[in-house]
Amino acid sequence: MVSSRSTSLPRSFWRLVALALFWEGLPPGVYFLFAGNLGWGILLTVFGLASMLVALSETFLRWAESRVVYRPLGILLMVYLVLLIPVEIWIAIGAGRYDPQVQPLMFLHLSVYLGLAVLTIWSYRRSLADGRLAPRM
Repeated sequence: MVSSRSTSLPRSFWRLVALALFWEGLPPGVYFLFAGNLGWGILLTVFGLASMLVALSETFLRWAESRVVYRPLGILLMVYLVLLIPVEIWIAIGAGRYDPQVQPLMFLHLSVYLGLAVLTIWSYRRSLADGRLAPRM
């Protein structure tokens, strides 16, 4: 039988995940609200604010740290973060065609998200190397 169960991931990892998801949701949500697209604006803004509350909540972070995380789900989360990078690049490059004044903000958003995604993936790999995640048996 293959065991893919892990013990736990540190609070710093969960905080980075929440901050990456916050940055992925809130700035585009605010932009959509100002652009008049209320549906996406409200959805992304609420998602971003909820992610920020998770990042600031010590109670939730303690709960997440104590939870057992399955290795395939951890890898799936990393794949999700990596797949959003080309999407962000595509959006940042395409934004200049419609509004040249928005493009520098889009590249700023891309840079911050890229940094958070890389830090999150690095934290996950470090947890693997520290033995926090049980190897497959």
